[in-house]
Amino acid sequence: MDRTLLYWRIPSSILWVLTGVVVTALGLRFGMRLIGVRGDTAFPGFVYSTTASLVQPFYRFFPTSDRLDYRAVEVASLVAAGVLVAGALAVYAVGLLITLREPLDGADLSSSG
Repeated sequence: MDRTLLYWRIPSSILWVLTGVVVTALGLRFGMRLIGVRGDTAFPGFVYSTTASLVQPFYRFFPTSDRLDYRAVEVASLVAAGVLVAGALAVYAVGLLITLREPLDGADLSSSG
């Protein structure tokens, strides 16, 4: 295996594990809001507070009540998860392109054939 690919495996694994953890937390938030779990207990309160900063920018486009004591479909959580996955894919693609590009050392670019 090429050394550059080996060095790229570790950061890409870290990227996808962190993305998976955050998307799981956003999915838990969506599910708990969907069934009406209140935020005054330990675990739901932790999930709501840690994911609030990720979901907050999307409330402008997908408003939802701040009350946590009734059922609500919080589309902002799903959009935040989608944006996070898209961003991780973009970072992965750029890193892969940088890692896989061939060096042009010694290549003759002046010849056309």
